[in-house]
Amino acid sequence: MNPETHPRLPLPEPRRGLEPGSFAEHTMKNRLPRITRQVIADNDYPPEIVEALQALMAELPGGPLLPLNDPGAPDLDLWEQDLRPHLGETYLEAPWVLAETYYFRRILQACAYFQPGPLQGKDPFLPQKEQGFQEGLEQIRAYSAELNRWIQDRAPEGEVLEDLLHRAVWGNQADLSVFPAGGDSPSHTEDDDRRAHMLVDDSSRVIDRLRDTARRVDFVMDNSALELFQDLALADFLLTRGLVAEVWLHCKRYPTYVSDVTPAGVLNLTARLQEDADADVRFMGRRLRGYLVSGRLVLQDHPFWNTARPTWEMPDDLRQTLAAASLVLSKGDLNYRRLFDDRHWEVTTPLQDVLGYLPAPWAMLRVLKSETVLGLPPGAAEAAASRDPEWLISGRWAVLQYQPLNH
Repeated sequence: MNPETHPRLPLPEPRRGLEPGSFAEHTMKNRLPRITRQVIADNDYPPEIVEALQALMAELPGGPLLPLNDPGAPDLDLWEQDLRPHLGETYLEAPWVLAETYYFRRILQACAYFQPGPLQGKDPFLPQKEQGFQEGLEQIRAYSAELNRWIQDRAPEGEVLEDLLHRAVWGNQADLSVFPAGGDSPSHTEDDDRRAHMLVDDSSRVIDRLRDTARRVDFVMDNSALELFQDLALADFLLTRGLVAEVWLHCKRYPTYVSDVTPAGVLNLTARLQEDADADVRFMGRRLRGYLVSGRLVLQDHPFWNTARPTWEMPDDLRQTLAAASLVLSKGDLNYRRLFDDRHWEVTTPLQDVLGYLPAPWAMLRVLKSETVLGLPPGAAEAAASRDPEWLISGRWAVLQYQPLNH
């Protein structure tokens, strides 16, 4: 394999739901059925859709992976290629990242998302996204006021960037596929508490990159609602302060996981900000709208982001697009897992030994909600485990890791 397009180290075994006590096992036995029941409860689907969702749920956890049966869907060829080596394997036997992504794709199939008719294009997770937005509205209004003051008062750039980056990290706690709207979710109310739960914090290196050499910053997006707002706040500051000429947002082409950001979701949120009752929110919304119209804030989607493929298998056109960025900010748990193909890496494995294939300097902003994590300093895992036995999946620990180009 070419070390410039693949990891330099031998690949460990993938994580699978067969592993007792793992989050993968929990996902197949508990989390995915819960999400499916929520889709049924949240939507006024006709009986045949409800029956299809119930039949899908009954396949868990020991049913086999089957070919998609979704005539005319635009992603059939990609899924045929990815499923071919795993057809007949159960949800527990197949690599977890593949089985999980496949199940979410099967939800869209059951809901007739791609089929002509009244349900075509209907996001089955929209009610959860709306509830997440409403629950975060008070924070959105407070944050908008702060951001506008920082911009108008010319607040110290480095301090603001550090705060914005940290908020973008911890915004990743707002993951509706793990912590559904209306339920309890982890949070850190004090800045000192958040800092104490950062296992790696490379924010100074990211800020140096932004201030010295950035021309275009690309975000690989994750969750909508409050997390999307916090990502847009960072983009707004970068553009308004003239730190970058452009920001590109790489979104999912269609909803897969519960709170995935799509281009339509970005446009919907910016429109709602412009219409909000709060003047500070409207002010921010108008700035974002102006950047969208002028082409400084660019929305992108690519079918690759909806697959379960590891990031090193990105197609050439996407690799070339990302290579033009001065910095890529990769958000969230799934994007992190795909960087490493969600395998059994040692937690102290140096990032550069795996991520040499990346086409641009890359920062990972992620709250830990599954077991894959690399690049930790010696002793960090043990220290976290002594304070929180479920530190890998509790959503209370985070990393902000930076990987420069090293090839």
